[in-house]
Formats: sequence, structure tokens, C-alpha cells
Amino acid sequence: MIPNLLLVTLFACQSEDDSTKVSDERTEPAYEPASEGPTNEPYSEGPTNEPGYTYEPTNEPSMGSGGYFTDYWSGSFVMTATSLEGWESFSFAEAQQMPDIYTCHLIWDLSGVPSADPFCEECEFNFDVTATPRASSDIINEEECGVQWGEELSFQYAYAYNFIYNGQDMGSALFLNGRLVNDNTASFEPWAVPLYENVQLPAFEDFISFEDETFIYHRGFQNYWQDPE
Repeated sequence: MIPNLLLVTLFACQSEDDSTKVSDERTEPAYEPASEGPTNEPYSEGPTNEPGYTYEPTNEPSMGSGGYFTDYWSGSFVMTATSLEGWESFSFAEAQQMPDIYTCHLIWDLSGVPSADPFCEECEFNFDVTATPRASSDIINEEECGVQWGEELSFQYAYAYNFIYNGQDMGSALFLNGRLVNDNTASFEPWAVPLYENVQLPAFEDFISFEDETFIYHRGFQNYWQDPE
């Protein structure tokens, strides 16, 4: 398993005439509320925690081994202004000779309340989330999965209708804070950004749907075939 690789850093500075300029200081990405519509200008300078965002697949296929690879997160929850309730799953496989064969398939039940200490002030939703491991015959945990399992977890999710990245409107985005993945604790990390293009791993995909209070997301790759080298 290869940990997150790519450091994403955003530069934002606004002058008195509202034009956007590039500064020499690194800042975090900023967001534009949906009510304002798409824009190419940052809403604000945004958070300033360093070193910035990371955004890469949790694991990349190992070089030199052929087979089907999966590193896939999925979640569905009802998200309102006052609560979050639903589930989340993670599937992992490396160099399997048949598709849909996993060495890890984990499921959590999620519940959340609006965060008293939002980590994304420009986001429309900020939740403190509790993830409870589900007891199910579908659970597969044959090896170290790179994520915490078997204990109740606490972390944060935030959602923005419009995510501004390098001056471009990237649309909807789900952000994660405080969850341990691959021995790294996510710190204000873009977790699902459908318009982000991963040139290093084209098989990696993001998906978000938010309709009638039902939020659905996917991120990662499933049954990605890699030829042996």
C-alpha cells in the first residue's frame, strides 16, 4: 500500500478591486457557497493550516504484480441541517485473479451532529461523525486493511457545493478531518471531488449525489486490471 502522495496547495489573495492574484504564501483551498453560483474567484483565503491538502487514492496498485485491484470507499447517508445518519464501506483487493474478490470489506454505521467546532467554515455542512463497526456476514478482514476497524471511530465530514481549486470551480466536494487511513490522520482532506482528474491513476473515480437530503458518494477504483510486469 502506498500512502497519499500528492500535495495540493492553493494560492489565494484578493486585492481591493476584487481581482484574484497569486501570492508567495501557501494557503488552503477556499469555497464559494452554492447560493452565489459558480465563480472563478475564491470566496475567502480559507483555512491556513499547513502543509495543505492531500488528494490521492488511498492505495495504488503495486508494481510488478498482475491481477484485479480494488481500493474503494462508498457511503450513503441522510444529511440535514441537524443530523447525519447512514452507512459507509471500504473494499480492498490486490492482484486477485478474479474480479469482486476482496481481502477487506468493512462496513460502518454512521451518525452525526452539527460540529460545534467546524473545520471548514465556508462549507454548507460540518458534522461530527461517529462510525460504529457493523457486525455482518459481509465483513471481510483477512489482512491489515490500512484503516481502523473493530472500534468506534470519531471524525468530521464537511460538504461544499462549490469547491474552488486553483481559481476554478470544482463543483461539489466532501471533506474529511480526523480519520486514520494508512497510518495517516486526514487533516482537512478533499475526500470526494468528482471533477478532480487524477492523471496518475485514470482508473480512480469520484462520485457525489445529494438529492432530497440523501447523500451518496464513491471514491477509488474497483476491479482495476493491471498486467504483470
